[in-house]
Amino acid sequence: MKAKGSYTVEATFIMCIIISCLFLLFTLGIFLYNSCILKQHAYIAALRGSLLLVENEFVMSDTKEVAKGLLEENLIGINQSEIEVTVSFHEVTVEINTQMKNVISKLWQELFPNSLKQVNAVGKANRIRQKLFIRTIRKLEVVVDEQLDKEEEIQNK
Repeated sequence: MKAKGSYTVEATFIMCIIISCLFLLFTLGIFLYNSCILKQHAYIAALRGSLLLVENEFVMSDTKEVAKGLLEENLIGINQSEIEVTVSFHEVTVEINTQMKNVISKLWQELFPNSLKQVNAVGKANRIRQKLFIRTIRKLEVVVDEQLDKEEEIQNK
């Protein structure tokens, strides 16, 4: 014959395991969300920086400001973020390093010291060649003007 409290004890152990698993999944979800958002924002900042047709110093400062503005809105549980912008003749690179807040228990941190804490992302975009860009815009203006003229002729008929 079983003791009357055995189901309660077993349920307690099972509930502890279930709650721990849910907490782990929640923490992993936040980590993956932040990782995806950081990669996306790093690429967007690099892309916006690559579209600027000015000197490298202005591209670096403006790209850094764009990245800071993007990061303020969407991240969950981030303590610090460092943004490094590298501008070369052909490419703009944005590297974002962040650290998540301490939401993980002390036991988890002792078992896995750096896991689910550091979130890093790198975004790269090729810079526009200014002469090629201007030529392309001029060609597009001619094509658009021709198309508008054709549409006007069709409407006038």
